[in-house]
Amino acid sequence: QAAETFEVLRFAFLKAGSNVFYANNVASRALTTSPPLRGDLRKITRAFKRNKAQMISLIIKATGAVATEPVAPAFFAMGHTDLLPDLAGLAGWTPVEKYSDSTKALPYEVGKIEEIRFILTPLCEPWAAAATSITSSTYLVNGAAGVSGNPDVYPIIIVARDAYAITPLQGKNAAKIAVKNPEVSATDPLGQRGFASWKSYQAGLILNQLWIARYEVVATGNPS
Repeated sequence: QAAETFEVLRFAFLKAGSNVFYANNVASRALTTSPPLRGDLRKITRAFKRNKAQMISLIIKATGAVATEPVAPAFFAMGHTDLLPDLAGLAGWTPVEKYSDSTKALPYEVGKIEEIRFILTPLCEPWAAAATSITSSTYLVNGAAGVSGNPDVYPIIIVARDAYAITPLQGKNAAKIAVKNPEVSATDPLGQRGFASWKSYQAGLILNQLWIARYEVVATGNPS
C-alpha cells in the first residue's frame, strides 16, 4: 500500500506539467472526444526531438526468434490500463511479447508504437467525466462502458531522459512504521481494535517541461 501511495503521488505531479497535447488536436480537456491517435504520438516525439530531448531506452537487437521485432531507442509513456485496447488497435503497435528480447521489458510494459514504449497501470487515474463537450455512451464514463454521460479523460504521460526527478529514500529510515496492539479501553472494552501505520518523506519535480508531455484522450467503452 505504501508503494502504491508513492506512485499515485508521483503521477500527481507528472500530470500537472504544462506541456499538453489533446487528442485529435482539440483545444481543451473538455473538448476531448478521441482515443489515442498515432499521428498525435508522432507530433509529440517530433516536438521532443526539436527540443533536444534524449530517448531513455537502448536498442533491443533483433534475434532469430520467429515473429519478433527489434525495438529501437525510445521515449516512455505511462497511462491507465483502460487504454490498452485503443493502443493495441493502432497501426504499428508491437505487443511486448513480440519484442526480440521481451526479458528487457520494464514491469507493466505492454508494447510500443514506433519511438514510444508504453507502461500501463491502474494507478494513473483519469479525470472522471471531464469531457463535458459531449454526452456519449461510446467511451468510458466514470469507468463504465455503455453508459451515457460525459466521457472520462485519460492522461498519457510521455517522458524523455532527465525530464523529471524523484528522491526515494532507502534503508531502515525510509519509512517509519507504527503499530498499536489492541487494548481494553473505555472506547474498546473488548480490546478488539489495533492499527498499523507508516509515514515517509517523498519529493518529485519536473526538471524540463519540454521533455515531458501530457497527452489527453478518451477510452473506447466497447472496443472491437
